[in-house]
Amino acid sequence: HQEEEKRMARHHHFARMHAKLHGHEAMCAEMVLILINTPAMAQLLLVQRKRRHPNGEWWVLPSFIQTFHLVIFQ
Repeated sequence: HQEEEKRMARHHHFARMHAKLHGHEAMCAEMVLILINTPAMAQLLLVQRKRRHPNGEWWVLPSFIQTFHLVIFQ
């Protein structure tokens, strides 16, 4: 009887852990895709900008980013 209770307690523990981690793998896969795609898209945008404005105002982008961070993370 005691062994059965231990087995059931162990089963409930694993069932709770499984429910808690449900969807975790999909979330990790999504984060990896974001991690890979973000620098790739930024690189493509910078290359396109450099082609269109070879001697352009490169100070605009860092200024915008700095202002954005000051507003958001104030």
